[in-house]
Amino acid sequence: MTWIKIDDGFADHPKVLKVGVNGIALQIRALCYCSRQLTDGVIPMDVLALLCTGIKDCERVVKAMVDAKIWKEIDGGYLVHDFLAYNPSRADTKKRRDMANKRQIKLRLVTQAIHGPSRVTAPVTLDHHGTQKKKRVTRKSQRDICSRTRTPTPTPEVQKQPRARLGESQFNIFWKEYPRKKGKLKSHNEWLRIAPDADLFKKILDAIHEQKQSAQWTKEGGQFIPHPLTWLRGKCWEDETDAPAPKETASLSGKNPGEGKRPMSGKQIMAMERLCKERGEDYNLTLQKYSASYESAEKYLSAACKGHDYVSGECRHCGCIDDIPF
Repeated sequence: MTWIKIDDGFADHPKVLKVGVNGIALQIRALCYCSRQLTDGVIPMDVLALLCTGIKDCERVVKAMVDAKIWKEIDGGYLVHDFLAYNPSRADTKKRRDMANKRQIKLRLVTQAIHGPSRVTAPVTLDHHGTQKKKRVTRKSQRDICSRTRTPTPTPEVQKQPRARLGESQFNIFWKEYPRKKGKLKSHNEWLRIAPDADLFKKILDAIHEQKQSAQWTKEGGQFIPHPLTWLRGKCWEDETDAPAPKETASLSGKNPGEGKRPMSGKQIMAMERLCKERGEDYNLTLQKYSASYESAEKYLSAACKGHDYVSGECRHCGCIDDIPF
């Protein structure tokens, strides 16, 4: 929508009072035409008939406008007095339009650099003052724009797996391989922060497999294995792996590894089982505790049965060794 500037004392001005109501109507029509067509206040003679539509005795009104010095007669038409004093000139309006177009082009380039090129680029429409015209938006136009800007859904063959979903599957594999299950939520957040690629993910898994065999991670039931969050934050996959823990030789009893000494005998195993039943003790726990060697088993049997002879391996009290049919 365009505007013209009229002084608030226009209707009470002595010049305007001389031309009457028809003169006021003709002046407003002339101002609107000059502002819209950028004539700098010039009214061509061939347009005068259009402006006088509905005005009785228009020739007399025009003569009154000239006599009141509201209009000035020129070659080929008339000139509105002081039009450029209250309204912008044609040159100023052209300059304002060019500046507005440059701003729109610059804004469009910046928007495309940030968000990518737009699928619908409509030209900017400006009025004669250089102001952008507002286009009326209807439901039909909204549907048309949405149909043109809707992004087609890619087929399942070309649709790539999102990065977040790939990180989820990688973390599940990492959590399954890591021997200590502590602080899963914080470890998961740290994993997403690291966001390892395929090469780093393989390096992490290889480091876990190597460190599982190290002496630090195997001694004392894995008490020195760091929490997964600590391991990830410290980038421990880059650490040098310690030498693997030495393997212990298994005892002849087949229950627990031995200590390189004389293994536990079959009679001792049966005697230990009998004494555990009589004393109400857990046989498996007792066997794990004293089955490392022959000497440790004899210590238990001597303490459990007062008649057991530690030196000869015979029992004079309950026969826990002698009556075993071996």
